Amino acid sequence: MALTLILDAEIYSPLAIQKACYRFSDVMAAVIRKDGTSYVVEIDFLAKDKSEDGMQAVLSQLKNEITDQNLREQIKAETEPVRNLILSYAFSRTGLIANDANTGSLE
Repeated sequence: MALTLILDAEIYSPLAIQKACYRFSDVMAAVIRKDGTSYVVEIDFLAKDKSEDGMQAVLSQLKNEITDQNLREQIKAETEPVRNLILSYAFSRTGLIANDANTGSLE
């Protein structure tokens, strides 16, 4: 038995949906396609015992994982400038690149 999950493309990114589906690839197979302003996720469960309760539990966990992955992407985008600044500062103090104070050239 297959289930279909429809997600608003304005809210969810395709990468977040792919990551979440991959996380559950041991219990389900998913095909993701864009349909207008929505992403349609067709889900086939791999287990032989496909009880309604079991499928609904996996579907609920998948929805939570999609939300989690989507929020991770948003947080990553929001914090990227600060993260890059911290990394730049950290690597600038390693001595990997020596700066000649007299000429300003890199050695």
